[in-house]
Amino acid sequence: FVGGIPDLSNMRQLERLYLSENLLTGPLPEWMSELPMLSDLQLYRNEFSGPISESIGNFQNLKTLYLDNNKFTGMLPEAVGNIATLEYLTVDNNTLQGRLP
Repeated sequence: FVGGIPDLSNMRQLERLYLSENLLTGPLPEWMSELPMLSDLQLYRNEFSGPISESIGNFQNLKTLYLDNNKFTGMLPEAVGNIATLEYLTVDNNTLQGRLP
């Protein structure tokens, strides 16, 4: 796939979203963190860019978050530490700064 992620916010029962190893671009959509059942989000090896929004802390059931090998910049949001269910996080090979929350 090429371009941005289409709006999937109406897929309220979505549990897993695997869009790795494509040519997806742009920032992470804000609507993603509003998917209440999402537990596994794998977006590694794409061309996502820009800062990661603080809204990432709104995930309620997320266990796996793979954002490595993209072009994210700035600080890893402190809000990542608010995802109580998070078990696996990869953010390497981006241009992120700071400490893990």
